[in-house]
Amino acid sequence: MIKLLKLLIFINILVLSSIFTNQDANALSYDLKMEFEVNLQESNAAGVTQKVKIRNNSADFLSTSMSLDFPFSTVDSLKVVSEGTPLPASIENGRLWVEFEDQALEYGENKEIDISYQIVNFVKPYGDIRGIVWPNFTIEDQEAIYPLKISYPVSWDDIYYSSEGVDMNVVFDTKRAVAFNDVKRPVGIYFGNYTLKQFNIQLDKSRLLKGETSIRVPLNSDFYITGIKESTSINRDNNTSSVTIDIEKYLGEIPMGIISTQENNFDENISPSTFSKGIEKIDGIESDDPSKLYKVLSAKLKPRIEITEWSRNNISEILEADKQSDVDYATVFSEVFKSKKIPSQILYGIVLFPDGNYHWHFWVSYLDKNDQKSEWKQIDPYMDAISGYESFDRITPVRIVWGQLNENSDLSDINLDLFLITPENFQLRNFTNPSAQSGYITSQLNERGHAGEVSVLGESTNNLSIDNNLKYSVLYVLTGIGLLFISALIFKREYQLNLKIKSNS
Repeated sequence: MIKLLKLLIFINILVLSSIFTNQDANALSYDLKMEFEVNLQESNAAGVTQKVKIRNNSADFLSTSMSLDFPFSTVDSLKVVSEGTPLPASIENGRLWVEFEDQALEYGENKEIDISYQIVNFVKPYGDIRGIVWPNFTIEDQEAIYPLKISYPVSWDDIYYSSEGVDMNVVFDTKRAVAFNDVKRPVGIYFGNYTLKQFNIQLDKSRLLKGETSIRVPLNSDFYITGIKESTSINRDNNTSSVTIDIEKYLGEIPMGIISTQENNFDENISPSTFSKGIEKIDGIESDDPSKLYKVLSAKLKPRIEITEWSRNNISEILEADKQSDVDYATVFSEVFKSKKIPSQILYGIVLFPDGNYHWHFWVSYLDKNDQKSEWKQIDPYMDAISGYESFDRITPVRIVWGQLNENSDLSDINLDLFLITPENFQLRNFTNPSAQSGYITSQLNERGHAGEVSVLGESTNNLSIDNNLKYSVLYVLTGIGLLFISALIFKREYQLNLKIKSNS
């Protein structure tokens, strides 16, 4: 009898445990496919059609809602339709929530949902260049893979830059269209052409040292300075160029106007620098093909996102660090290229970053030589690592080459922090002729709260699963209570029996 009691208690514990673990035991399973059509408009807005097909693979779940990753903070004219029926939808915490309570998605069923919306100011104008960045989409914590079609007005210039290989390019009567298959990362596209860049930059007088009467700033030899007249003098020699600014004559509210021609001519340098120390520690760089070296070196480095202060390190020190800065990336690539007799230079300048702001930055230029021609090309492996939409030989045009970082250059002498380069103060335009006027750049950062790990099918799916599992939960509870009652009766009987045996003895 005692053995039976122990067995019943053990069974009771298992049943009660299953009540609390049953919810976790049933995993939510689904299949989801997406595709996007983006219609760019003359007004720089974008009309988006997002097609979603989802299948419920969970027998224990009845789904009446869905939530998708939605990297746009605000959109206009949001419309969600399934089988011709409009569905309630809202945007919250970086996700699009869709309800279909009257069309519950049962086990094994498919649902097709069409989502359309307008994004104002989606296309960013940079003078004669227009640019867009299509953001990354995720499903749970995994990157989504989907086809993407982008159409744009026929009046626009051809695509100057694309971060992805174009799988289709079609011209219609009033539109052009490009298509990308299997998109799984952000896509950057720039339309138009340019032969020069014009930008205004303002001196930040609060950064000057006390008693400082003038500053000397190195710059690109292709720069033409305008706008601040007698307060500035240009210094040029065979190898370097710089500008000397007289602080007393310079008015802080007047920006320095600079015109830069196409940045495509640099010093041919293949001599290793002192920063090449440790290059022998890098394996897998037997090839002298820049594209192959790019892949090998990119895999060995990890970007340091927060860069509070730059320092120049040799390759040995760079490889020992857990993460690397942009100047570390540039050092490794430049020194490896030069070791393969590929002329290379480290460039520095102002670049538009994925956060929508301008930052001082370092990247690399190398001389691509073949039988037909020699051409300077620029690569930005650090930006590729943090943005996901730049790649080998494909860098965004929203950047200014300020100068070359030579071996004897001291980062503290470059005076990178002496200028205001916020989007409100920094003006940059790409033009096809020198008479074009510059204007203000407007950059917008879409902020969205961290939503944590949220199921694609929505929180309400988990809540609704109670309906499906309620009968099982009630049965478990009644079974547990019944076993407890039987156990109590057996224990009482055993106790009375023991008392009777003791009294007879």
